[in-house]
Amino acid sequence: MGTHGDDDITAQGVAANSVDVWVNDGPRVRYVGVATVNLQGKNGDDDFDIDIEVSALGVTFGIDGGSPAVSGDIVTVTGVSGLTNDNALWVPTANTLMTAPSLLVVKRSTSLVSSV
Repeated sequence: MGTHGDDDITAQGVAANSVDVWVNDGPRVRYVGVATVNLQGKNGDDDFDIDIEVSALGVTFGIDGGSPAVSGDIVTVTGVSGLTNDNALWVPTANTLMTAPSLLVVKRSTSLVSSV
């Protein structure tokens, strides 16, 4: 969970159903055996970085940016180039991003960037 200021929140896949999460310069926290990881930015212009990194991660990411300040929140999704199972597919009308077999659900965010 972020603060009421501008935060950098990162989630990185490390193995199937395992994700490391850290906020700003804080320590990494590893979640093992999870199906869902919810990230909350609270207020401020937050940057969420989701690095799928694992072709069969199997984790649903929920992102709630909260109330942005001036320029808004940014969600960036990256993966490993060449792996067909971690290529992100953004469906803006549903506010979801498929990262087969993972799913990203975005609430209250200004922009989404996807790259592999």
